[in-house]
Amino acid sequence: MKTLIRMMVIVALLVSGSAVKIYAEETDLATQIYADENVEKDVIRLEFQDFSFASDKIATDSVIEYVNNDSMERYIVYDSKTGKVTDVYSVEYIGRENSGTRSTYTAFFTHDKNLGDAASIRFTACVTLYKEGSFRSFQALHYTNLALSNSVCSMYLDNSSYSAWSHTGSFPCTQLDYAYSTNVVVDIEVNAGVSATLIEAGFSHTDHYYRYLNDSGSFNLYQ
Repeated sequence: MKTLIRMMVIVALLVSGSAVKIYAEETDLATQIYADENVEKDVIRLEFQDFSFASDKIATDSVIEYVNNDSMERYIVYDSKTGKVTDVYSVEYIGRENSGTRSTYTAFFTHDKNLGDAASIRFTACVTLYKEGSFRSFQALHYTNLALSNSVCSMYLDNSSYSAWSHTGSFPCTQLDYAYSTNVVVDIEVNAGVSATLIEAGFSHTDHYYRYLNDSGSFNLYQ
């Protein structure tokens, strides 16, 4: 069941060093957040239950919807002009172990990046979180993965590079960084409709269709 809450997203203006606070408005379905500043290289900070996610890849004029339940949190990012979903950031919590005030659990973070109506790319990171009172830490990073989650036709990822790492270089830590890059390739013949969808989604066309994609961000337990 979707829980209605009042959320806050901070747009940190890297150029000026100031911050703009954007408050959610409650709706019948979920919580919507309107980012009304659009300055290049802004950082959008999405506040999850136990940590925040920061990225400069989210357009600050986006409309952002927050949905949660007992085991999952999700931010859905919409293009403010087209109304289409551009990104989905999710965290799923499983395997919680409690001992007094201490708790340890596994969290799966996923970022689904939509390439128009042509494809979706999913980055996944699996971590162990530790909590004791107000203290929190990332205890381990178990794995990362990058894959196509859906596509309008047969395509594949080529020359992919992806990773996540402790910001301090060791565990436990309070910040994880990640980055990935890949080429999305279509090397089959497609009909005119699919071709138009690929071109509209930013694919280039020579003897095949391709689009380069990269992303990066950070997870922080105390910001």
